[in-house]
Amino acid sequence: MNRLNQEYKIIYAIISLTLVFVSGLTAQEDRVLVLTVLPFKTTAEPAYQYLGDSFSEAMTTKLVGLKRVKIYERSQFEKLSAELRLEKDASGMFDPETLARTGAVISIDYAFLGSVTQAAGVVSCNVRLVHVNSGKIVLAREIRGTFPADLFKVQDEAARAVINALAIKMDDLELKRFEKRPTEDPDAYQLYNRSLSNNDAAERIKLLESALGRDPTFTQAGHLLADAYIEIGRPERALSVYRLIMQVDPWDYRASYNLALLLFDFCDYSGSREMVIHCVEFKPGDADAIYQLGLTYEFNPDGERYGSGSDLASALARYTEAAALDSKHAESRLAGGMLSAFMAQAEPEPEARLEHLKAVEGFLSEYLVLEPECIQAGEIASNLELIRISITEHEEFLCGEP
Repeated sequence: MNRLNQEYKIIYAIISLTLVFVSGLTAQEDRVLVLTVLPFKTTAEPAYQYLGDSFSEAMTTKLVGLKRVKIYERSQFEKLSAELRLEKDASGMFDPETLARTGAVISIDYAFLGSVTQAAGVVSCNVRLVHVNSGKIVLAREIRGTFPADLFKVQDEAARAVINALAIKMDDLELKRFEKRPTEDPDAYQLYNRSLSNNDAAERIKLLESALGRDPTFTQAGHLLADAYIEIGRPERALSVYRLIMQVDPWDYRASYNLALLLFDFCDYSGSREMVIHCVEFKPGDADAIYQLGLTYEFNPDGERYGSGSDLASALARYTEAAALDSKHAESRLAGGMLSAFMAQAEPEPEARLEHLKAVEGFLSEYLVLEPECIQAGEIASNLELIRISITEHEEFLCGEP
């Protein structure tokens, strides 16, 4: 057993890597569909250059409220496209072949993109839905209406076209939220639109605060206000905005999830857990939410990670579930490997320790396949070789071999 105990040093080396990364099984087919809504191109009079942003934001708001859909945030996609050096065509849009390159890196199923044209009292919206892995265009449609009277109607028809293309059936709650107009106050909507074309965060905040002052139920403006507060480094104000949104619409998934992330950053792990559970109840197949739930279980009531009172078994179960839901979810595999290493170190019985070591090997091997160029790849690979040696030694010991 002394030789087995020497492997604790190896396990501890793996556990130490977690400091760098932390800021029942379900089939992968049960996960939510992941969409990214890209910025819509605008062709309009100077006063209406906000229309593209207005449409893409409206599409995000409509689609994120569906239980079977997860929105991959635009900021995340823009970062990914920069890392992959994805190039746009002459119209400033990604073509299907270019989008297909993202499918090898992250689990995005569809990209929703389009353009908005306004002229002579008419607004038209051309939308495309592209299957990312294949590059196949599954939806291409033009929707027209009078401007500005039919603006909300055109937005609804565009979002409904996506829902129909994906064969999604809305329940009563989803349908009610889908059909709700962003606001009934035209002045509030005008303030919101003015914020879309303003590049100054402080000015955007003033416009959005005014819009919400006129209509406190205008949650679409609330989301942009929270984003602006994050941009200027005031997350505590963003947290307050998300709480207000939740009062208006307790099932606003976007607010629930972002509120959970902010509470986690503020070390309110129980509050974060409560919000993530709320998210998972609404969208059981969201691997990101399930992974985030796992993180909250790693902390005890005193805020100590892996401390006494932490529900490590639940944390590991959530990482395993997230990994099963999404074959490209690297974070859950890394977290599962780190946690399994800690549990192996703490386990006195060799049989149970062996199972934890096998879990370390499985999680981290899959992680390196997904993230072969991560900063710690060499260190993880070296430790994995030692873990495999430890697994062999445990198996020989348990079989009674010398």
